[in-house]
Amino acid sequence: MKYLTALVLVITILIAPVANAHGANSFQFIMRNGSIQPDDVQVSQNDSLGFNNVVMDLERTVTLEHPDNSTHDWSCTASPYNSTGNDDECWLWLDPLNWSAGEYNVLVFSNGSLWQTVNITIVLDTHNETTPSFVLPGGDIGGEIIENNDVNYFLWIGIILFASAFYLKTRKSNDKIIVKDDRGELND
Repeated sequence: MKYLTALVLVITILIAPVANAHGANSFQFIMRNGSIQPDDVQVSQNDSLGFNNVVMDLERTVTLEHPDNSTHDWSCTASPYNSTGNDDECWLWLDPLNWSAGEYNVLVFSNGSLWQTVNITIVLDTHNETTPSFVLPGGDIGGEIIENNDVNYFLWIGIILFASAFYLKTRKSNDKIIVKDDRGELND
């Protein structure tokens, strides 16, 4: 019985979908007196870029021009360092709908003149499934009809085997055999 349960669990694990993904990251750039660190970075779509001004007496303006659509151009001004607020920071979320993969240059201006350039490489935010593709019943509403039902067939076999193993296991634990020994006492 325990071999059947193990077999059902293995089959269930093998047919369960698995997705590889990553969380959105935040990259921070520190704008010091004479430099910005880092000045070259590779990020993914969906990541956020933060520019922190740590200089007390200089205002910094950070700009990023979109090469294809000027409505997505971004600009932000980080005021001089202020420990009580966050107006000395600028944040940009790399929305996959607006920012495609490629090379970009962030221009940083200090008190009106170009101060530094940051090179940013944006890579695609890809998510891959590592199991055969199938759709559970009712999950593909309005989509195409699945031509190959072999995967669904194995899914239903796994579900039936799991249910059968569960039923037999619970039935066996409830049906205890009572036997009288040589002295007439009852034993399980």
